[in-house]
Amino acid sequence: EDFAAQPRHEAQWDALLTAFFLDACPHVVNAVILAHRLLRDGGLWINNGPLMYHGQSPTSSDAPRLTADELLLLLQRSGFELLEH
Repeated sequence: EDFAAQPRHEAQWDALLTAFFLDACPHVVNAVILAHRLLRDGGLWINNGPLMYHGQSPTSSDAPRLTADELLLLLQRSGFELLEH
């Protein structure tokens, strides 16, 4: 089920688990911001998967594609504490 399509219940979740999400999400920046807003203080987001999957190219969408370093910086600036990557 697409959690981004759900009604916005800020700070409702203790944890989010996503698999092969960031590589398939058309707007990674918006997804990171939404994930942070959905989590309670101290909440945990576990994501598993690559940044680019199934041969996607950086030009396959009008949304920006981030490098791994850019994604890590976005996560930190969005309020996430990186426990492991």
